[in-house]
Amino acid sequence: MFVCLLYITTVCLAFTYRFGAFCDHTNVYPLIMQCIPGLFVLNTFFTMWLKHKNYYLEWNDEEKFLLHAEADHSVKDLFDKRMETYLCYNYVIAPIQIIIFIIGREAVGDHREFLGCYDGGWTWKYHSFWGSVFTFCLIANCFMQAVMLEKIFYGIPHKLGYFEVNEVLEEAAKTTPRKSM
Repeated sequence: MFVCLLYITTVCLAFTYRFGAFCDHTNVYPLIMQCIPGLFVLNTFFTMWLKHKNYYLEWNDEEKFLLHAEADHSVKDLFDKRMETYLCYNYVIAPIQIIIFIIGREAVGDHREFLGCYDGGWTWKYHSFWGSVFTFCLIANCFMQAVMLEKIFYGIPHKLGYFEVNEVLEEAAKTTPRKSM
């Protein structure tokens, strides 16, 4: 619940002028962008702790077995594989977040030779090599999170045959005559 409150607070603060993602002559790197990497690293440690506690789940015999009669994997297998993949991506993304925080806090701040504000504070343009590294880390972070979501919500179930099982069940439902009352 605490982590959820932190995320909600971050989203709300992102829309305020003092903390939001706007740059001006006093601060090129917004305060909210300094909070987000810390929040992500905190989430990584929280997920590691949950894994250590087995996510506070107890699986009954039905959940340990098949998703459907035609499936080869259980609900527990699907959950475990998704969470394992989520943590692996977090192990890659968390160091990128730390690099973003360090560069943003120590190097960017209000230094115009690193990044510059244009279009009334809505556009950043980098002015140096480290500015391009910083911008690349921001883009790589977004890309990795998008790939992580695709892998967890589509790739793993597809690999485990979950979508094929659903297609077989849907086809069987279409061909099975319905009883009328």
